[in-house]
Amino acid sequence: MEKPRISFIVALLISIFLGIGAAVNVKIFEEIICTGNIAGATFSGTLTSCTGLPATTGIVPGAANLKLFTNAAASAPEWAAGANVIQTTRNMEAASGDVAVTGVGFKPSVLICYALPDSLNAKSFSVGFASGTTVRSFYDNNLTTAGTYTPVNELIHLMNSTAEFQNAVVKTMDADGFTLTWTKTGTPDAGTAYIYFLCLR
Repeated sequence: MEKPRISFIVALLISIFLGIGAAVNVKIFEEIICTGNIAGATFSGTLTSCTGLPATTGIVPGAANLKLFTNAAASAPEWAAGANVIQTTRNMEAASGDVAVTGVGFKPSVLICYALPDSLNAKSFSVGFASGTTVRSFYDNNLTTAGTYTPVNELIHLMNSTAEFQNAVVKTMDADGFTLTWTKTGTPDAGTAYIYFLCLR
């Protein structure tokens, strides 16, 4: 469908202001499409193109396949992919406590993770989701009942036995990653869990 055109009446109103130097908003169907001092500005006649306005009043297009965000300082727009995949590990014998995960490149808002112990401790896996600090996951509960999976309010749940496991929740989403709060229950066997996170801005 062809993009809507600026009506004759709107174009006439714009022409009245040209050269005056007043700061105005140009609205089409109650949506601001251009903002600023329009003295000397030219308009192409479409809803998506206004040229000649001060640079700070427009949004410069980003590269292909990038998305528009507000920067960390909340002071300007910025274009970014908004997604990153990172890998971390967890010692199955490690004590309970907070662990910061960094290197994401931005403050995530959503996490999707897959966690699996290595071959020395491969008795279950888990798939988890986080929106901020709200977490949900399910884990392989084959040790308890063959062929079953159990939902929990955790991001990660790695079972060594019904009384020996490591689990984690999201404590905070941080500027360059996030912080997990790990809880060790019982005495899991020695081994390393490999955890993969899809981080979304």
